[in-house]
Amino acid sequence: MVWALDRIADAATEKLRAHDAALREEDAVYGLDSLSEIALHPLIGAGLAAAGFGVLREQPFPHEWVRKLRAGELTEGAALPVPRDRMRCDLVLTSEPGLTLDDSLIAEKRRRAEAKELAGTLFESLGESHLAPGAVSLAPNHNHEPLARAVQAVVTPEDAFWLEIKLVGQFSYSSGVPGANRTYSSELTRNPLADLKKLAADERICHAGVLLVVFTADEKIARHDLRVLADRALDRDLPVPLTGPIVRGFAVPDRIGNAHCTLCLLPLRKA
Repeated sequence: MVWALDRIADAATEKLRAHDAALREEDAVYGLDSLSEIALHPLIGAGLAAAGFGVLREQPFPHEWVRKLRAGELTEGAALPVPRDRMRCDLVLTSEPGLTLDDSLIAEKRRRAEAKELAGTLFESLGESHLAPGAVSLAPNHNHEPLARAVQAVVTPEDAFWLEIKLVGQFSYSSGVPGANRTYSSELTRNPLADLKKLAADERICHAGVLLVVFTADEKIARHDLRVLADRALDRDLPVPLTGPIVRGFAVPDRIGNAHCTLCLLPLRKA
């Protein structure tokens, strides 16, 4: 897969710009910068879907459970992780709508169930572990769908684009009261870098990035601070492009001190 990063950044920006325009039209008391990070997920997801991408929310990291298994944190006979215990990515993009994401943990659960059914029969050897990425399950096609159709409906983690979203405001609301964000600088660097490290560590994630939505008093502040973020990512040997992030932005009404919204897509440069 080759992902058009500019297209991702443009689609997210246009959706937030349109939402801000709608708030202006209705003379809303609260602006775009009053939204929580979680509230941005469906908005940005809708913008990406409108641009033609398939959008999946809150998808589990594909290789984390296998890494734990190899490290001895999980054993072959132990119970496999439950969904709530798995790390999740905010948005996962596919090349087109209607595709689902292959999950090796689901395949392994199916494999174990099949192995249990085959135990003691002539086919017991067929129940060997399918932990290798992309392994095919032995389960019969109970829906009687053509195999080609079933394969086409699934995308591997390697071909998807994994996108974490982070929101930072130079001015923000605390307990409903607007004011200067005293932790702005640390939020701008600590959380995005942690997400980049997490994405880079997963062996099955090949295309990924962090999308920051930053509200500042002006565009100059945002561009300076995001350059600092990109430099720190390089200093920590994170695989980000030497050319820097993809940056978009637009002006917003100054309600609490923020007059500019900047979107910054910092992609990973994984081999």
